[in-house]
Amino acid sequence: WIHRLVELHKTSAEDEPAHVPCTYDSSTTCSGNQCCPRASETGDLTYPCPSAAADFAGCENNTHPIYGIGPGAEWIHRLVELHKTSAEDEPAHVPCTYDSSTTCSGNQCCPRASETGDLTYPCPSAAADFAGCENNTHPIYGIGPGA
Repeated sequence: WIHRLVELHKTSAEDEPAHVPCTYDSSTTCSGNQCCPRASETGDLTYPCPSAAADFAGCENNTHPIYGIGPGAEWIHRLVELHKTSAEDEPAHVPCTYDSSTTCSGNQCCPRASETGDLTYPCPSAAADFAGCENNTHPIYGIGPGA
């Protein structure tokens, strides 16, 4: 799955990363090793462009929106806290990663998106091990088959 997602972000010029919308601000585009603007979903910190290299670490929050790679477990804990609601057991209602007009909550699938190979994908507030979608790579944790 990860290889397929990387392929989606390549352009015809193999060395040039794709120009893509930022994960949490589709009105802003980026390309390669750039940071997207601060977003509440990332703790109000800048974060890597979806087409950035998996090991790019030049942003305030370096958890990659596709690969889920970051500088340490404290970021994952912080992202989990952002997606909790006041009802401890109830996952937050959040916008889908690639379609902010659609909201979801917990272990649900978001609609198909070109960024996921035109497959459904987990809601950002889904459990890290949720695997009920066509593409099970979690948009925050980066966990999926073959990851």
